[in-house]
Amino acid sequence: MRENINLIFPRIGAYVIDIIIVTILCNLISNIRFLNPHYDEFVATSEKYSEVYKDYIDGDIKIEEFNKSAESLTVKLYRYGTSNYVISLVTLIAYFGIFQKYNKGQTIGKKLMKVRVVGIDNENVPIHLMILRILPMYIFGFNGIFCIVACIIVPHIITSNLEIIISSISIINILLGFIDFEFALARKDKRSLHDLLSKTKVVEVK
Repeated sequence: MRENINLIFPRIGAYVIDIIIVTILCNLISNIRFLNPHYDEFVATSEKYSEVYKDYIDGDIKIEEFNKSAESLTVKLYRYGTSNYVISLVTLIAYFGIFQKYNKGQTIGKKLMKVRVVGIDNENVPIHLMILRILPMYIFGFNGIFCIVACIIVPHIITSNLEIIISSISIINILLGFIDFEFALARKDKRSLHDLLSKTKVVEVK
């Protein structure tokens, strides 16, 4: 096992593989009705939103009517989608946190790319630090942990300008992910921001 010096591309490769796996898992779990009781309402509301948008594009309704309908439908979409966001959050924590912890610091992607997560002195990483590693990461397709949490909580508190608020949080999450990646590029030891916060590093497995 040698320390992470030139492992940027293996880490990116592992990340892409893992995101594909997590996306598939979330889609499969989201289709289980008792875990996602508002699935049908979410789909129906999505279709209604598409119809309203089409009417606006075709000129059948004015911008004021579209904005009013779209705002109401957006709130419903987020509320009906709460189970989807909870499933995404739990899956991310279970996969990148718990599974990685008890699989010797490896996700499936890391195993395929022959890298693993260890502590600073090559020791095993405690579960709370393994979960902490996830927070600064921008999870493509899931808008990041902070945005997922916002999607779960905010729509049940705020109804006006909801899309702007969620989009702003998503942008902040993207910037945080960009900063996280820049740390890995700039530092000699190639440790990302999430590695520094969780006192971990990525090493090659021979």
